[in-house]
Amino acid sequence: MAERGKTRKQLVASTVELLRRQGAYGTGLHDVLDHSGAPRGSLYFHFPGGKEELIREALQEAADVVDRALEKNLDRHRNVAEAMADFLTRYGDRLVESNFTGGCPVAAVALDVAAEGDRLRTACDWALSGWVSILAERLREEGRGPEEAEALALTALSALEGALILSRARRSADPLHAVAGQLQRLLS
Repeated sequence: MAERGKTRKQLVASTVELLRRQGAYGTGLHDVLDHSGAPRGSLYFHFPGGKEELIREALQEAADVVDRALEKNLDRHRNVAEAMADFLTRYGDRLVESNFTGGCPVAAVALDVAAEGDRLRTACDWALSGWVSILAERLREEGRGPEEAEALALTALSALEGALILSRARRSADPLHAVAGQLQRLLS
């Protein structure tokens, strides 16, 4: 039984990594199988709903990883402003290490399916809304009103995702570093 769970986790982890690099349209089921090393028949055994089901689970896994990283980073800093500046700087470092291939899998899927895939679009919205909620809650704890906290959290996440796209397009972490500085001022 442990092997069954291991194969499922390998498929999900490979899907997250491929979505990060290639988006939903660029990630085929054969790519996932090749990347994961999972047996060919295992995909539909674990994910009878096919590619959409696999991507939804990968999005949930990616969201959970970012939730934990964001919470941990917020706990390490005195305030949201410092935490977000550090988070973007670290993201920039990881992006450089990945040779500018390691984007956000949630944003990649959202860009691919926004106009057509309602279940995947909903999964992306759920993940992104979760990150906004984490930031808004911390901003409320710092004394911001509910509406201001929500707007600032939405702005911070939008700036992060936009800077990530620009950094990948320019093959430079400069946009992430610039936005880190601006967010630190905005959120202070």
